[in-house]
Amino acid sequence: MADAGTASGNGAPTAPRDEPGFATIAPTPGSNGKVFELGLVMAGAISAGAYTAGVIDFLIEALDDFERLKADPAYDGPRHTVMVPVMAGASAGGMTSAIAALQLFHEIDHVQAGADPPAPERNRLYASWVTDIGIEHLLETTDLEQLQRDPESGVVKSVLCCDVLDEIVDRAFVYDRPARRTWVGDRHGAGLTIILTVTNVRGLPYTFAMAGANAGGNTYGMFDHGDRIRFGIAPRSAAWPAGQPEIDLTAIPATATPGDAWDLLRRSALATGAFPIGLAPRVVWRDASAYVHDAKFHVPDATAGWIAKTPDLTTVGPYRFPSLDGGMIDNEPLEIARHFLARDETPAAHNERGGDLADRAVVLIDPFPNQVAEPPLDGDPDRTFGLLASATILLDTLKDQARFKPEELQLAYDPTVFSRFAITPVRKVAPDNAAGRLYPIASGALGGFSGFLHRSFRRHDYLLGRRNAQAFLRRHLVLPETAALFADHRSAIGGSWRVEAAPAAPGVRTRSGVDAQGYKLVARVERGPADTRCLPIIPLSKRLQVEIVIGEGDRPAAFSAEGLASELAARFERRFRMLADQLLDTELKHLLGNFTGFWPFRKAAALFVTSMAGNKFQAAVTAALKDIAAAFR
Repeated sequence: MADAGTASGNGAPTAPRDEPGFATIAPTPGSNGKVFELGLVMAGAISAGAYTAGVIDFLIEALDDFERLKADPAYDGPRHTVMVPVMAGASAGGMTSAIAALQLFHEIDHVQAGADPPAPERNRLYASWVTDIGIEHLLETTDLEQLQRDPESGVVKSVLCCDVLDEIVDRAFVYDRPARRTWVGDRHGAGLTIILTVTNVRGLPYTFAMAGANAGGNTYGMFDHGDRIRFGIAPRSAAWPAGQPEIDLTAIPATATPGDAWDLLRRSALATGAFPIGLAPRVVWRDASAYVHDAKFHVPDATAGWIAKTPDLTTVGPYRFPSLDGGMIDNEPLEIARHFLARDETPAAHNERGGDLADRAVVLIDPFPNQVAEPPLDGDPDRTFGLLASATILLDTLKDQARFKPEELQLAYDPTVFSRFAITPVRKVAPDNAAGRLYPIASGALGGFSGFLHRSFRRHDYLLGRRNAQAFLRRHLVLPETAALFADHRSAIGGSWRVEAAPAAPGVRTRSGVDAQGYKLVARVERGPADTRCLPIIPLSKRLQVEIVIGEGDRPAAFSAEGLASELAARFERRFRMLADQLLDTELKHLLGNFTGFWPFRKAAALFVTSMAGNKFQAAVTAALKDIAAAFR
C-alpha cells in the first residue's frame, strides 16, 4: 500500500489558489471521475457535542489526506472522489454542523492525543466544545445582572446563563486563512448545504380538504412545529441544484452583521441547541417562499404527479418565530439529509441501498444511540401517579414520542444497506465494568450534561470521537470490491487495500462475515449474503492508520466528587437565588399582584426554594461524577 506521506504543520498543504483569497487544499489530479457523496447527520448531543466535533475533526483530516494520496504516482488504491454536499444537525449536533461548515472553508490544525491542543483560531471545533464551554460559564449571572440594571431590557429566558454560547458562536465566525476544499460540495458544482432543525414554537398552519367533508368549505387543520432552516455556503456563487438554498452565503465575512444572512446562521446555530427551560429560546425567521422550494412534504396531483404542500401563511416577508431545541422533534434528521442526497423531496425519493450500486450515503453521528431498558414502575401507579408526576414526566414523554422513528434508524444499523451508516461511541471496558458499558463517553451522565462538569471529560470525548471515526473509516465505511464505484480501475487496486476484519476476541476461531484470510465480507445487494471482500470508501494513508490511543493523561481527571459538587452547588445557588428574586419581583408579581398575601414572604420563599434546588443539584452532580469515575476506573 503506497503512502503519499505527510505534509508539514497540520498535514494540509497549500496548493495554488483558484479563487481570490482562498487557498485550495488537496487538489485531485489522480481522481477517476467517479463520485461518492456523503451526507453528514449530527444528532442531538447536549454536552457530548465534543464527541461529534472529534468525529468531524478526523473526517476532515481523512478526506484531505485521501485527496493527497491520489496525487502520489505510487498510490495504488481506489481513485474515486468523495464529496460532502450536505450536513444536517439537531440540537448540539446542529451547533456542530454550523461551526463545522465554517471550519471546512478554513485551514485547521487537528487535535492529537497526548499533545497540546491547537490555538483556538486554528480549530474552532475543539475550542467551542472543549475549551470555551463549561458549567462554570453556564452558572454565571451576567444576564440576570443586566436585567437588574435595566428591567425593561427583557425577561428571564432560561435557568442557565447563555452569554457564553453567544460568545462561542461569535468567535466561530472569526477566521483567517480561508481555504477551498475540493471535496466540499456536490458532484454538480454546488457548494455546501447546511440544514438545522428547530422547534418552531409559533407553529406552521396547514389545512387539508377531506373527501366528504368539504362540501361546505370545511377543512382539516393542524400545526407543524418541526421546522428546519437551510443554508447554502460557498466561497463564490455556486451552481445550486433545483430547490435553491434558503440563504445563499456566497461571501464569508469576518463577522456577522445583525439582521443579515450570516446573523441568521448564527441565530439558527443557537436556536437548534436551545434546550427548553435550561437554555434561552432564539428568534429566527424564514421567508414564506422557503416553504415552497424546501417543502417538508408533497401531495399527489393529477397533472404534476406531486406538488409541494405549503403552510397557510398570510405573512408577507419573513415569518419570524421563537424557536427551541430542534432535537425536541427531530433529533436525528436522517430523512432530511437522505431526501437532499436523492435530489427528490417526494415520497418516491430513493438512494441505492445495495453495495454494488450505492453512490451516496448518509452517516449518522450519534453520541447517545438511546440504548434503553424497560423503565421502572415504582409502587402502585393508581395510588402514586398524580398531578405532580404527570407534570414532570410530560415533557420527556412528548419528546420521546416525537423522536420515535424506528423505520429510519434501523436501516442505519443494517449491514446490507450501504446508503446509511452510523458512528456511535465505543470504548474498551473491562467485562465487569457495568458503568463503563453504560457510559462509553464521559458526557453521558446527568442526562447528557456531565460533559460540562469538567474539561477533561470533554477532551476525552473529543479524542474518542477521533478514535471511533478512524475505526469507522477503516472497518465499516466500505463497499464490496465489485461495486460500480471501483469498476473502471478495479484491476489496478492493490490487494493491501482490502478491508481486514477487526481482530477477533480471545478464544474466537471462526466468525461470520470474515473469510479464512481475515478479510471482512459484505453483501453485494440489500439483504443478500455477506460473501464479498470490500474496499474502503475513504482510504486511510499509513499515517492515519496508526491507531489513536487515548492515554492516561487524556482520560477524565480523578478528583473528589463531593468537593467539586459542593463548589458547583454554591455557584448554582447564587444564580438560582438571583433567578428566583428576578421572577418573584417582576414577572410573577405582575401575574399574581400583591393581594395574594404571599408577597410579604417572598424572600423566605426564595431562600427555601433556592436551598432545596441547590441540594438537589449537588446530589445529582455528586452522583454523576461518581458514575463517571466508576465508568473510567
